[in-house]
Amino acid sequence: MPTMRCLLILGLTTCTAFGLGSFAPQVSQARPACGLAAVQGDYGFIVSGTGVPTDPPSPIPFLGPLVGVGISHFDGKGNLTLMTEKLNVNGEALDTSFTGTYQINPDCSGEMVATSTLTGTTNTYSIAVTAHGNEVLLVQKVPTSPVVAATFKKLWMPATTRPGGSCTPGSLRGEYAFAAGGSNPQVSPPSAGAVITPLLSVGAADFDGRGGGTLTETANAVGSVAERTATIAYTINPDCTGVMSVTTTSSGAVRQLNFVLVSLGKEILFIQTDPASDVLSGRFQKASVDRIGPAPVRGRD
Repeated sequence: MPTMRCLLILGLTTCTAFGLGSFAPQVSQARPACGLAAVQGDYGFIVSGTGVPTDPPSPIPFLGPLVGVGISHFDGKGNLTLMTEKLNVNGEALDTSFTGTYQINPDCSGEMVATSTLTGTTNTYSIAVTAHGNEVLLVQKVPTSPVVAATFKKLWMPATTRPGGSCTPGSLRGEYAFAAGGSNPQVSPPSAGAVITPLLSVGAADFDGRGGGTLTETANAVGSVAERTATIAYTINPDCTGVMSVTTTSSGAVRQLNFVLVSLGKEILFIQTDPASDVLSGRFQKASVDRIGPAPVRGRD
């Protein structure tokens, strides 16, 4: 049997010499180079950063934490045609929007320049494209404060092709795990060298697809741990942005989260905007993907 197998292989090799190229060893082809079209469509994004002292002073003069969440549209030709954002800057909830341009290098690095309607400043960012254009990573270069990083994720909803979008309450359904982190600058007023109060939480949520849900959470604030349950009420806009009210069962305290639903509903990016004293951001991630679509087909090893 080994001899027969060897002869068969040699036979194929001989045939290849007569033009049967399908039996020739396959040469791996290089991936196409990145370009402007690699980033195209609607993306949700989440931002976090800190204002720090600089010399000369930054045109955005504040010290302390910031978080933001929003949506953006890249036209695939180098134009950032829409970027709207909810911000929590040092304990103050704000709204802004941007327009600008972007360029992508063949190695998938690039640059984005955008002007804010809130501050009037034109900011320059370094970006990197990953996940076949479904994700963009960003850090701010100019001005140097605040020190800002962001992640953009493609919505992958019909909103990417249908004007006005098409997210509904039913787009948010099922069990999600979540984690959040941030600080409370109102407890420790930010200044050079100040220690800002840390806040962390982790938990699980179940959304009913009709605008409601429940949540369990373990939170650590300044070294004090609390476990709590809560009810959820949410609204979601056609463009996949929304607002979530989380009411703690024991105390009745209400927190408002602004969010955007991305990655075919598998992930929710959010920040806390009320009470704004907690500068908090986080992500919900789908716990059971079987409700999203068919399971991926596994290939042979």
